[in-house]
Amino acid sequence: MRTSHLSHVIASTLLSAALASPALAQGALEGLIEDEQAAAAETSLLLEGIAAQVGAEIVLVSEVRELAAPTVARAKAAGASERDLRMVEAQALERLIEKALLRIVVKRAELQATDEEIDGTISEIASDNGITAEQLRASVEAQGLPYSAYRQRIAGEIEQSKVVNGVIGSRVEIKPEEVKAIYDAEFASRPQSGREFHARSFVVAPQAPDQSEAACSAVRAARVRVAAGEDLFDVANGVATMDPELGWVHESKLAPWLEAAVRPLAPGQLSEVSEEPFGCVFVQLVEARDVQPVAFEDAQRAITNKLYGERLDGEYEKFISEIREHTYIERKGVVASIEEFMQPAGATPES
Repeated sequence: MRTSHLSHVIASTLLSAALASPALAQGALEGLIEDEQAAAAETSLLLEGIAAQVGAEIVLVSEVRELAAPTVARAKAAGASERDLRMVEAQALERLIEKALLRIVVKRAELQATDEEIDGTISEIASDNGITAEQLRASVEAQGLPYSAYRQRIAGEIEQSKVVNGVIGSRVEIKPEEVKAIYDAEFASRPQSGREFHARSFVVAPQAPDQSEAACSAVRAARVRVAAGEDLFDVANGVATMDPELGWVHESKLAPWLEAAVRPLAPGQLSEVSEEPFGCVFVQLVEARDVQPVAFEDAQRAITNKLYGERLDGEYEKFISEIREHTYIERKGVVASIEEFMQPAGATPES
């Protein structure tokens, strides 16, 4: 019915136009065909389903489900409820709304990724993986992703980086005295020489004074398993009565029993089982190293980068909130809204 109607319209228009000019008739035909193609594309989007409108941008239901699919699959395998699965999709929708907001910023600030930037990024990705750009393209297409879609994803990442590091990053201020204060607190007070050890302990405390032998028996059995190649944390699960991870400890802070245990060990080796006031224990030495003094100049960049990252996250959240406040956002209801999960399960959202 629609095709017949279109043909009738085209025929009538061409007849009128042809009387005036053959060139006008051809132009009318091309214009009507373009209009029909645009209408078909719009109909396709409507049939697919729009999850949200963000300004002039739209988020499709298919995009939400594609993004959520891996998490949904894992959640289903773990026995998640229908409400849990809806929440996963709601979270995916919010992430895509956020991306749509960033696309609006990109357009307003004219931060679109150029072909040269996209090509350069793809070349870097290929180089990092030890392949050529042509091999990367073949790999992408072999996984069923059109190369044009892959380039669009890369463009989106470049544009997001421009917004985050350029527009938002300019809001971040780090004062030299802040960096120095952190250095003084974290590095200047550390030992400047000597040795430090990264160790793990396997401890079982007796449940009663007359159960020391049972505790030591459990530790000896565990040591045999670890010595045979099992992971200490796996063996400790449900058996050890203390967290095995001791972390890095400077020799000046080693308890006498721990120092006696780790000093003779090479990395990976286990101490013998010993009975201490807190229980039976053996120790595994992970690594040992000489302490290297950390000068302010050596730590300055790392401290600055850490501060920048922390503050950039905060500024990003504020920036996105500001853009949200000034952008029309309509969730179409096909995918659950995140607000649904900000109240107790079973509660009815207020109208």
